[in-house]
Amino acid sequence: MERIGLEYRGVKPAGQFIEQPIQEPAADITRIVGIIRRQYKLAIVGALLAGALGVAFLLVIEPSYQSGIRILLDPDRTRLLTEISGEQTVANTESATDEYVATQIAIINSDIVARRVVHNLGLTYDANARLLRLPDPAKRGDTEPRLARVTSDYLVTEEMDPALITAVERTLAAYQVEKSLVIEITANDPDPEIAQKLAAAYGQAYLTDQLSARFEATKSAGSWLEDRINTLREQSLKANADVEKFRAENNLVSADGRLISDQQLGSLNDQLVAAKLAVMRANAKVDVFKAAVDKNDVKAIIGIVGSTTEFPDTSPIQTLRRDYLEVDSRARDVTARWGADNDQARALQAELSRQSNLILDEAKRILESYQGDLRTAQAEAESTDSAVASATGRSQADSSTQVALRSLEQRSQSYNALYQDYLARYQQAVQQQTLSLTTGRMISTAELPDLPVFPKKKVVLALMLLLGAGAGGALGAAREIRDRTFRSRRDVERQGLDFLGYAAGPDSLKRRGPANPSSESEDAGEPHSTPADQIIGWTTALATIRTGIEIRCRGAGRIVAMVSLDPSVSRSAMALAFARRESQGGRSVLLVDADGASRAISKSLAIESAHSLADVLDGRVPLEKAAVPVCEGLRFLASKQSDAESLIPAEELKSWGKIFDLVIVDLPPAGPISAARALAPAVDGWVCAVAWGKTPRHLLSALIQSSSSLESKLIGVVITDVNMSKQHLYDPDVAKESRAHSAA
Repeated sequence: MERIGLEYRGVKPAGQFIEQPIQEPAADITRIVGIIRRQYKLAIVGALLAGALGVAFLLVIEPSYQSGIRILLDPDRTRLLTEISGEQTVANTESATDEYVATQIAIINSDIVARRVVHNLGLTYDANARLLRLPDPAKRGDTEPRLARVTSDYLVTEEMDPALITAVERTLAAYQVEKSLVIEITANDPDPEIAQKLAAAYGQAYLTDQLSARFEATKSAGSWLEDRINTLREQSLKANADVEKFRAENNLVSADGRLISDQQLGSLNDQLVAAKLAVMRANAKVDVFKAAVDKNDVKAIIGIVGSTTEFPDTSPIQTLRRDYLEVDSRARDVTARWGADNDQARALQAELSRQSNLILDEAKRILESYQGDLRTAQAEAESTDSAVASATGRSQADSSTQVALRSLEQRSQSYNALYQDYLARYQQAVQQQTLSLTTGRMISTAELPDLPVFPKKKVVLALMLLLGAGAGGALGAAREIRDRTFRSRRDVERQGLDFLGYAAGPDSLKRRGPANPSSESEDAGEPHSTPADQIIGWTTALATIRTGIEIRCRGAGRIVAMVSLDPSVSRSAMALAFARRESQGGRSVLLVDADGASRAISKSLAIESAHSLADVLDGRVPLEKAAVPVCEGLRFLASKQSDAESLIPAEELKSWGKIFDLVIVDLPPAGPISAARALAPAVDGWVCAVAWGKTPRHLLSALIQSSSSLESKLIGVVITDVNMSKQHLYDPDVAKESRAHSAA
């Protein structure tokens, strides 16, 4: 348990390092609110200045009015035209659609469309005012724009002021509406009427330019196609005449697109194939019958006859076959019943032998017939083969001539195909000239604008106020960030030091003449007619200093030094006020003015003394004689201008502590090399006064780090010269104390 308790309190047990948990600093809302309350005036001033600039801007800047139209790129409008002309439409893909729309936007932004707008509206340019002007209707004779179809060549050659074209193009803005096929065209101009007419004229000029471009393209294509068609017609007729002339000269007669010789050769080839097939069939018959006859195989002959339909039922071979099969069947039955030695069985066997001889004789006759058919088929095949050879020779002769004929025919066909293609294209071009269709149509009209689009007064004023407030706030934040001085208790405690309180301006050092008994009843050295918040600050600070001394300094004869980091009258005022307060408490107090450079306390008390601090230090005058009484219990050792370099020895200072209950030394500004550091070992404690909003915090850190005695004997820090009317913005507790004091 002890080990756990030590770790919890952050105590490191022997031989072990305890890592403290790291806590992320939370947002200091109080400080942020304080910064806002302290610097909001800068934001207000910035907003007012920016608002004034915005108003001046709105009064000086020329307003701009905007009017616009929308054009739908509708491919369906030209579907009939594309079907007739064979044009390719836009591919139905997102990238192709974006490219197509981007191309149309580029056409709208082109110089030729701007020229067409100028031509249609009759615009002029006022170079001095840098404005576009419409023509005077009285001088022009009409109020409608000139929408006559003019060619692009005419617009290019027409004399127009380049500044006028640039001014017109500057008014235009064209963009795609989201990812659709809609293009929005807007025109901006100081004159709302001109803005409306420019928007309408740009839409009409774009559509007119499409028609003009299509008309010019089809017209040029038609003229070229007409010349080309005439040439192709003559070439086609000449090529056809050459083909017919070549046919006549070479006797290349054809029927159904083929030469007669080729047709004859094809017919003979068919006959030759049929003759060879006949030879093969006849040869096969001869081989089969001859093999059966040579072997006297009656059953094979009967099987061949039974398997073919070549022999009719009435033929002798079929009759013999039926008789043989009948006798054979009877002989098998008799043999099966009565045996082969039976008389009837022997008679039937004799009949089978006779029938076999008859069948063999008939088979030999049929074989001779087959052999005769084979010889006939072979003769026909040989005759046909000779005819094919003769026809092949004639066909080869015609083929060599036909190569040249085919070349002429191909040339004639190509001319005919080109002629027909160009004739169809010419007809399409003529039809397109009569179709006044465009791929776009206007889906909105240009309205006369009522309010300017620039500048938007409410937006400009709001933006300027916001920017001004932001700039002022940023300046205030920069001031807060750059402020490295002491402003509140927080700044002292962040240095790891004790905070003793706030002190207002040094009003307590007003010249009031020598002290008298009546002054003792005054409140601790506070000036007459001191404001309530100032009294609160001094009273609290002096009481806290007393408490700090009681805590840090033990025993009698305590020596306390009052130091500051820069020349400070408030430090001397605090020393005087604290000395008076302590003397009123019944203590014997010695107040030493050791700041010979400023001599603030000496000047404030206006005590004329013949002796000073230097006389005491030199031993010329004893302390009891040099220290003059200010009030009951308080004696003051003054200094002169010549005492600026006097340094109180530590032994001398300690000897004074044996005489008085409290020795208060008002020292010059402290630093790493200063009287404060030299006297640090001799004093029991010291109080540091820092000026509100003036003393840099790093000076105090450097002073403490320069001496361990200074650090160990520092009672605390008092912030002086505080503007109590603003201090509640840095430390909310000040406001609470003021309200409590007022209520009391």
